[in-house]
Amino acid sequence: MKLTKAAILAIPFAGFLLTAPIAFAHDWDAHEDVHEDLNSQHYAGHEDLNAQEQRTHEALDAAHAEAHEHWMTPRQHRRLHRRLREAHQNAHEYENADHENLHQGLNAEHENYHDWR
Repeated sequence: MKLTKAAILAIPFAGFLLTAPIAFAHDWDAHEDVHEDLNSQHYAGHEDLNAQEQRTHEALDAAHAEAHEHWMTPRQHRRLHRRLREAHQNAHEYENADHENLHQGLNAEHENYHDWR
């Protein structure tokens, strides 16, 4: 009788010990590959955002230089600089939103990977 109770308790425990390594196995190479891919996407996204910011600054500088080639009253000059500042600020807000979207997308992709592993 004691042997059957011990067997009844030991068999599920032995089964757990045999299946636990399979159940908790993790493919570390695939994990590293996913992280490397996410990091490369992150780097490429930042490169794109930096290039976009550079183009925006160049366009604003060109508009500023072109406007100064013409005579203008002090009032027109103030208005020009106010509009350029507003355009610059709007461009940065747009780029910051793109930057935030880049990170949110990559974080979601990362979390989805871990949710399914």
